[in-house]
Amino acid sequence: MTTGVINGAAIAEEDPIAVARDAVEEMNKLREELTAALQRADYMAERVSEADKRADNWYRELEEFKQRVSDVGEAAAEKHDWCSVYDDIMEELGLPGRLREFEVDVEVTYTTTVTVEARSMDDAESVVNDADIESYWSPGVPFDLQTSGYAGNVSVSVC
Repeated sequence: MTTGVINGAAIAEEDPIAVARDAVEEMNKLREELTAALQRADYMAERVSEADKRADNWYRELEEFKQRVSDVGEAAAEKHDWCSVYDDIMEELGLPGRLREFEVDVEVTYTTTVTVEARSMDDAESVVNDADIESYWSPGVPFDLQTSGYAGNVSVSVC
């Protein structure tokens, strides 16, 4: 190390080789720390992956258990005529209740367009109005049948 004077003050000048050597040593320490940190990160990623697999297995086992509880409970409820109690219990536990069949009335509105041969629109309407509605759906109808309708969110088209 050399010393110099600037504006009357003494300054120490460092040896550039020593400064570079210190920087290289610091970089080597940082590289070792980084390598160790990357190894820890790889280890933790592997542990997380294993934990995810275990969690997936536990979730699957829980869902299977819930299904077994549901199946056994439903069978016992039906055997002892406790179906409404069973449904209440399942609802309280947040589990699915029994699937049952229900009859539901559905009103369907549709529009039918038919092509008929007539001498006027009035004659054409008479032909259509005089025909039995079911004849529109029977084979051999004297019409070119095109039907469309709407029921709930189901659209129906027959050509």
